[in-house]
Amino acid sequence: MKTLFSLCIVMSMFSKINAQIHQDKVLHFYAGAIISGSTTELVYKLTENKYKAVLIGISSGVVAGATKEIYDKVSGKGICDSSDFLWTCAGASLSCIKLTIKF
Repeated sequence: MKTLFSLCIVMSMFSKINAQIHQDKVLHFYAGAIISGSTTELVYKLTENKYKAVLIGISSGVVAGATKEIYDKVSGKGICDSSDFLWTCAGASLSCIKLTIKF
């Protein structure tokens, strides 16, 4: 529950920025943050090693972003965009930094 609350605080910090950024980029940011933050919290609870948790958490967000962009390119159902991948990575990194400070 604390993790969800922390993620909501981090995401609400960007509410004014959200108005200036294309909605798709914001969704990529949030997806990266949720995937990475949830994974970090789960790994930390299982291992009680914050470095391993952060490494796996950020990696999960990056892999999810890369997989989504590869899927878009291969399937033709979406637009493969490197900036979408970077926004997903930014969300993944920021949520792990926030959770690292919490530990």
